[in-house]
Amino acid sequence: MTILYVTPTWPLPPTTGARVRVLTLLAALRRLGFRVVLLFVDINVGAPAGDLGELPVDEVVFQPFGSGNRLHRLLRWAIGVARRFGPDWLYQKAALRRSGRRFSGTVPPNRYHDPAVWARMRELVREHQVSAVWFTYALWGTYPLEELGVPTLVDTQDVLSDRLRIALESGVEPRGAYATPQEEAAWLPRFDQVIAIQPRDAERMRAAGARSVHTVGHTVTVRRAPRPARRFTVGFIGGINPVNRATLAFIEAEVLPALARAQRAALEWYVAGAVAHDAASADRRSLRVEHSEDFFAAIDVLLNPVLSGTGLKIKNVEALGFGVPVITTPIGAEGLEECADALLVRETAAQMAAEIVRMMEDPTLHERLGRAACEFAAAYNRRQDDALVAVLDTLGERPGGARRRTPPLAAAR
Repeated sequence: MTILYVTPTWPLPPTTGARVRVLTLLAALRRLGFRVVLLFVDINVGAPAGDLGELPVDEVVFQPFGSGNRLHRLLRWAIGVARRFGPDWLYQKAALRRSGRRFSGTVPPNRYHDPAVWARMRELVREHQVSAVWFTYALWGTYPLEELGVPTLVDTQDVLSDRLRIALESGVEPRGAYATPQEEAAWLPRFDQVIAIQPRDAERMRAAGARSVHTVGHTVTVRRAPRPARRFTVGFIGGINPVNRATLAFIEAEVLPALARAQRAALEWYVAGAVAHDAASADRRSLRVEHSEDFFAAIDVLLNPVLSGTGLKIKNVEALGFGVPVITTPIGAEGLEECADALLVRETAAQMAAEIVRMMEDPTLHERLGRAACEFAAAYNRRQDDALVAVLDTLGERPGGARRRTPPLAAAR
């Protein structure tokens, strides 16, 4: 059986939650025996990077969005050159400019509809005798999907109308996929199967009219990295979007000042990813991280006090898989409520600072929390694997016939 996987997210390098999610699902489909054709639709003018040989797919098809636009093609070429050869400061300046564009609140209608993309989709369904089409994000509901003549599935990853709400609140132009509540309610019922990344999102999608909703979380690598002797390191990683910027600002303005001077001097504050440009008090920064495992191996605790947003906080799950305790908020814990030990849910800056000190001063406690993190991640993986298999069972008989558990991404990294 062949699945056509349609996404505007290029999965390499796997340094953001959205990229890691796509790469994980592609690997799972391949290991279950499906033939996978990846259709990358370049909506965000994001030139592909990385080694194509790392993609767990049988074929890759590139389709620019708005391909008749010469400016779009020029921008794609320029971004590709900058990513490959440009210095970090140039890359970072471009990212910061994109993240700071002001947003008027005007949402252009049909902004995701491109006749050339729709024609390519239908062509690939016929050419490869596709059994199902798997989409990333609900935005593809702008097309008449029933005309494809095969089952359609969507991995929503997020509530897109909340992305728009956050953009409106921050006054910053939304990046990537977003939707009005009316658009989301029109798009979701067009898919045969809708996948939410955590239970609360699933409830909202049912309320919006989605026909068949499943919850499939995010499986992660489970491998505890050795902890060499070093200063106790508190870390944060993220792209340069309004949610991450607000989180970083809260950490530096509220959490770190809540530490006593001697306590602050005893630890290292490490910020990684594009958001590191905003880090005013970091002891260490990495603007680019090729592999998230390298970051998690360098920290002792992930501090991620998320203040807004929906979806699953993939950096939190990844940290747990690598045996790194996480300090977060109730919003950051959504979908991970069963992790009572290593996911430390706190509401105030003072409480978060106290948890940092507690682990820093008690290595035995930190070791125990690290083991608990890996144990939770392993059990969590098994539940999400079963949930994914249940979704694929809706397509009928799968390659190989027998039900098989989907391994997480560990073997692919």
